[in-house]
Amino acid sequence: MNRQEVITLFLILLAFFSMLPNLTVLEPRGDEPLRLTLAYEMFIRGDYIQPTRLGDLYFNKPPMFMWLVVLFSKIVGWNILTVRLISVIFTLLTSFFVSLFAYRVFKNLFLGLIAGLSFITFADILFYYGYLGEIDATYTFFVAVMMFSIYFGFSKEKPVYIILAGFLAGIIFLFKGYNAYGFYGLTILALSIYYRDYLKLFSKEFIISYIISILVPALWLIQTADPIKYLQTMFFEVSSRAEGSKDVKKFFTHLISFPLQNIKQTLLTSLLVIFVLIRYRVKILKHPIKAFLLILLLNYIPYLIFAGGKGMYTVDARYVVPLFPLTAVVFAYILVRVKREWVIKAFFTLAVVSIILRLVYGLVVFPKKAEKDGSLEKISADIVSIIDKNQKIACACRQYKGICFFLERDTGKIVGYPHVYPDWKYLVTCSNYKEGKLIKNYKYKGGKIELYER
Repeated sequence: MNRQEVITLFLILLAFFSMLPNLTVLEPRGDEPLRLTLAYEMFIRGDYIQPTRLGDLYFNKPPMFMWLVVLFSKIVGWNILTVRLISVIFTLLTSFFVSLFAYRVFKNLFLGLIAGLSFITFADILFYYGYLGEIDATYTFFVAVMMFSIYFGFSKEKPVYIILAGFLAGIIFLFKGYNAYGFYGLTILALSIYYRDYLKLFSKEFIISYIISILVPALWLIQTADPIKYLQTMFFEVSSRAEGSKDVKKFFTHLISFPLQNIKQTLLTSLLVIFVLIRYRVKILKHPIKAFLLILLLNYIPYLIFAGGKGMYTVDARYVVPLFPLTAVVFAYILVRVKREWVIKAFFTLAVVSIILRLVYGLVVFPKKAEKDGSLEKISADIVSIIDKNQKIACACRQYKGICFFLERDTGKIVGYPHVYPDWKYLVTCSNYKEGKLIKNYKYKGGKIELYER
């Protein structure tokens, strides 16, 4: 490896380590406590097929991510680190895999490493999804590997890659459901258009791939409590996010705002790439970049069109995060191909700035935010010190879902919804649902959590 390659690899590792400081300090965010609750109840019940949430059957997502959470709990125990460690590890793996893929395609190690560094320093990766204990970072890794497998299947005409892609599509389904077949099908369609080989889609290896992609999740699904309800619920989850806006003005606003949002997601590299394209008029419509751009385009169009969904007028930007690995490869190609030394220096500078900002974010912002918010873990510990752990505990706190998980962990048993435990002895609530005698209340994030007894 030459000096530039060593520096690039060092910066990839530095970006990874920049996500680690105070990883356990920041309070649970988004769906992190939900993933922990689902996994912990699987662990307590010993049932790894049908997830439950506070004792209720859960049908919104398949259990693959929860299986990983249980696995990682064997290493770090049951806490917020359990889910966040999964994300940071898979973020690093994705960065390495992007580097390897770009190297295999372009036979240029430096370009490959630039692609890996570009991915891991994208703003939405470094400052959010790369460490957040949700499904996205892990999901992105498997989608990227699947897309790369399909590309090699077409370009190298090796059936094993196509069959592997079908297996990966089945695994991806076990993370988020039907979206897996969108990435799988649209990537295959893009490459069949690019290579003008449509009959290949009906070849033996593709048929095997299709069958495997369905068989893998089917083996799990048929063992669940209600397979039909599971399929229907997951379909509603997808369809509710895939509605076109009925407001024409807002639809066209989305057509402009969504790409701008994606540029923001991929800062700071995206700005440099745009400048380079304009300044040097880089011709990128060459093989294999044309193939990559077609894959990105066909997979991107649905999110550009579906401007509505769940009452929103813009699609959640997280849905395009799985396209970032291939985007990073295209960015790296542009930055290296322009053959301007200042461009590479500028890229390194922007990467270093991003990493420094991320370190400051973790070392300074996380502790201050945690101090301001309070601690659900401490509230749970105090509640458990007051109550009789042998009695039934209900939790009706959708606003601060983490309290329900910490109560389950601290009591070592499932804490159910009030309708799951209608004969509850203790109720923890942060909503208008109140019953029994108020024992204690706690302030948290400007709201309150209350403990009742009856």
